[in-house]
Order: sequence, then structure tokens, then C-alpha cells
Amino acid sequence: EGEEPPSEEHPEWLEAGVAYRFGKIVVSPTSYPQSAASIIHLFVLAAKHRLGFANSTKQWIRHHRNLLDATASDTLVRQELESLLLVDRPSLPAVRSLYDQGLLTALIPDLSPVHALVQHDAFHAYPVHEHHLRTLSELKRLQNGEYSQDQPELTQIAGGLDQPLELYLAALLHDIGKSAGSDHALHGGEKIPAIARRLGLSGDESDTVQALVAQHLLLLDNAAMRDLADEEMLTQCALSVGTVERLDLLVLLSFAIMVATGPKATEKWVETPVLQLYQKVRLLLEKGEPSAQAIAEKMEHLKSEVSIEVADIIDNTELDLHFAELAPRYLLSMHPKTIARHLRLERQLQQSKDRLMCEVGSSGLAYELTLMSWEMPDLLVRTAGILTLHDLNITGAQVFTKQNGVVLLIFHCRVPEGLPQKPDWKAIRQDMKRSLDGRLALDYRIAAHAVQRGYLRSVVRRSPSRVVVDNESSGSYTILEVYSTDRVGLLYTITRTLLDLHVRIFVAKITTRIDQVADVFYILTDDGQKVIDPDQIKEIQDALLYWLDTAQPNTAGG
Repeated sequence: EGEEPPSEEHPEWLEAGVAYRFGKIVVSPTSYPQSAASIIHLFVLAAKHRLGFANSTKQWIRHHRNLLDATASDTLVRQELESLLLVDRPSLPAVRSLYDQGLLTALIPDLSPVHALVQHDAFHAYPVHEHHLRTLSELKRLQNGEYSQDQPELTQIAGGLDQPLELYLAALLHDIGKSAGSDHALHGGEKIPAIARRLGLSGDESDTVQALVAQHLLLLDNAAMRDLADEEMLTQCALSVGTVERLDLLVLLSFAIMVATGPKATEKWVETPVLQLYQKVRLLLEKGEPSAQAIAEKMEHLKSEVSIEVADIIDNTELDLHFAELAPRYLLSMHPKTIARHLRLERQLQQSKDRLMCEVGSSGLAYELTLMSWEMPDLLVRTAGILTLHDLNITGAQVFTKQNGVVLLIFHCRVPEGLPQKPDWKAIRQDMKRSLDGRLALDYRIAAHAVQRGYLRSVVRRSPSRVVVDNESSGSYTILEVYSTDRVGLLYTITRTLLDLHVRIFVAKITTRIDQVADVFYILTDDGQKVIDPDQIKEIQDALLYWLDTAQPNTAGG
């Protein structure tokens, strides 16, 4: 926080050549040094003492602005800029004044192309320069402890920073590549070395800022669009980040960037498992990749904990068989109590005449729906359709199939704003049973529901849908990315199309950004292979694009 200003009745010199009078800084033109560092120093004084500028001082600054244009590798400029970023309040009155007077763009000309640049998507509510300032503001709020109740882990990380200059600069520069179009993070990173030299940063400082700018989407994108049980993805993240110290900076920057995008961004942060990804990557950086022996020991420990939970229904021999039938991806991602709960659900399925077991858990407005059944290819599609009919937004789904023919589906969903906050789970179960019995036509129901809700009339497609097939990121699965406009029945349309093409879905992650959706699927062919046939890939892309962009909206439930 800034110091209390001196009395207005008796103006005082703040330092040589700079006085304070009536809440305004007054510069002595004859005694105050003329340099780029001196200009920035005035803003440091303004931030420290909570002062404005007299008109004569503003004129002096404008007259000497060319000093900022000409600065290069001035360590005094670096020191003053660091002081300003450190001393200014979270509302950034001094930094905003520096920006408003065109001095920050004079100091960093690469900011000019993105100043006031409007981001044409529904996720970013502010132009780039305002988003930059809000990102810095959120970092300072985090360091001030304003998020200590809601984000204790991030607050602790932020409180442990000794030198936040690189993080602050990354906040002010992270979208500097937006004027270049796509791959803006990489383009922005390429600009940093020249900017760093101009600002007088050291080589290490330059490297850190460059890495943060180039990788500012790494945690956000992987948390939203990748399976956190994907060990290859985690390893690649760890290799990209390099050190625990840089990972700490990156997770703080990720939080600030997301929260600074718009009014609903804090809720989006809660929904996106960035902290879980951070913890997994940090563990890899600290301990390295686990050896085969370490994994085996972890499995034995896991089995021991599960056996305690289910000792009343399963002996150790039978438990060994269960573990042998479960995919490592499942075992490594589930808590022992969760595995035990699933085993109890499976036992109920085996002893019941019902074809479907169902459990619901909740946390606030988020729900987890667990389904257990005998394997049927269209169970995921049917469930997605039923949840759509009951106005639940699906944010993720996982499918696990055991060798004994039991299939486990886990759906994560939320109730949209403006609708009743508690789903009617009894009605949802009844509709699931009707669907399985062939007494509920989902295509017709979803199309009619969309018309009833008025979604179809309100949809404005901002850009054509995109379908990306990625066989490089995962050694075990083909990753299918579908980008399209949000609408009723979107997930149902996609999953039904994949079912028609005999494509099996193992993980689905759905990221919704107001009216923009990225649906990501980990898929395999019917015989358990990656989708590598070019003709099949093209057919998947063509079919999805047809149903998403060409067909009438009320067909295929879309």
C-alpha cells in the first residue's frame, strides 16, 4: 500500500526536483533529470504516495516522451519499471495512467498493434490491452491475499514469490502475439527477447518471460481438453515447463488470465481442473517419471486400501481378478473409496434384474452421475440424450469397460443458469429405462425440446465448425477435437455420429465458453486400434461437419 501523502497546507519536496502540492506531483524543469527512467520514476512516486499529476507535469512528460521511444537496454528503466509494478495497488492507477498517456506503448512498441484490439469471441469480454491490465490486477489481488478463502493454494504460491517481475511482465505481454492471428502464444513468445533487451532484463529474466508468454495456454488448454490420466500428456507438460519454479509462475498466470477474461470467468476456473493438472505435473518435476516398480508398488497399495473398503463382499482372490480386468488409466485416476463404490455398484448389477445401476453425487451446482451396466454400444449416446432432455450441461464423461462385459460411465454435469437448480433424478432414471426399453425416441424428443427452449432461433453461428483428428499427442488413443457453436443436443449429435461409424469413445471433455464449445474425445476403432485410416478419418470429419453445419438443426438432435 502507498504511503500517506504529506500535508497540502505545506507543500513538500518528495525528492530533488519533485514536489507535492494539492494532491498533484509538480516537476521542477530545471532540476529534475531528463531520462526515460526519470519519467517512469514519476509514476512510481504517484503510486507510492497516491498522487496525481499537475498539468505542468503532464506537459513535461509529453514533451519528453521521446526519451522512452529511444530507450534501449537501460538497467535504470528496468529498475523503475519493476518498482512501479511492485508498488502500484491492485487497481493499478499509476500503471493505467502510464498506459493511458501512451507511455507504455512508447516503452514497448510491440504493444501498439494489440492496443484496443477487440477479441472476436464470446469468451473475452475486453480488448487485449484491458485484458492485460486486468490480468496484472488479478495477480496483485492474489498476492494481497484477496483470494485466500477461495484459492488458498494459489495464495500460498503467490505469497512465496520473491521476485515477481517476470510474472508481472508476462501478464502485461501474454497476448502480444494476438495481432499475428493464430498461434498467438508462440508468436508472442518470439517477440519477448527483443522487448527484454529494450527493457534491460537479464538473460534469465528474458527466458522466463518468454516461456510464460509462449506457454500461457499450456495448463489452461490441457486441463480443459485433455485426459488428466494421460501420462504422455503429463510428461510433455513437465518437459515443456522445465522447472517447479516456472510451473508455479505459470499456474498463477493461468488463474489471472482466466479470471481477467470476463464476469463469469471465476466460475469457469472452478470447473476447469487446472490445479489438479498443476499438482500432477509438479509431482513429475519433483520426482521424475515413476519406474515400473514404483507403479507396481502403488497398485499394491491401492489394492490394499480397496480391500479394506469391500472386505464384506469381495475376498482378495476375487479382488485380484477385478484389478486384472480394469484399465490402468482407471486405477491410476480413481480414489480407493471411489473404486470400492464402483465395485459395490457392480455387485448390485450382477444380483439385479435391472440392466442399469445409477448413482448421483453433487458438489454445489455440479453433479456426478455414475452409471453401471452390461456393455451396450449406445449407452453413452442414450445417456447424453437423456441428460440433454433434462437441461443438464455435460462438462465431461468417461467410459471404462471391463473384460467381464461390465461398462462404467461417469458423467459430470451442471444445471444451466435460470433453470431449477435441482435435477429430477427420478425422472431421469425413468427416461433412461424407457430409452433402453425402446419406448423413447431421442432424435424426435431432442429436436422438439430444442424448439421448445427457443435455442434454435437464438443460435448465431459465428464460424464454421472444425474437426481435428490428432494421432500424435497420445500413444494409446486418437484424440478427436470438435469445435462448434453451442446448442441443444450437440454432444448427442456428435456421439451418435461416432456410434454410426463404429468409433468407441473412452473419454469426453466438453469445454463451453458461453456459445463456443470444444468437445474432445479419446477414441479407438471397434477392435481397439487408433483411427489411422485416412478414409475413415475423412468420413468422420465429413459426417460431423454435415450434421453440425449443413443439416437442418432439428435433424440428428442437433
